[in-house]
Amino acid sequence: MFKEDILYGGHEELKERIKQLKAVVNRCSKHGDDAHEHVTVIVELVNGMESILDKYSKSEAM
Repeated sequence: MFKEDILYGGHEELKERIKQLKAVVNRCSKHGDDAHEHVTVIVELVNGMESILDKYSKSEAM
């Protein structure tokens, strides 16, 4: 993604939020099996967001 792109700021913010969410997920996963199912769903969502960002970034760079 190019810095001139109007979406660049949002893209960078989303990357930062994904990083923060992963940190929260890692902390939550240490609290036992009760939260495990929910943590798994959150991890899948985060991975999906990263995948979308990767595809978008690659298509914009070409």
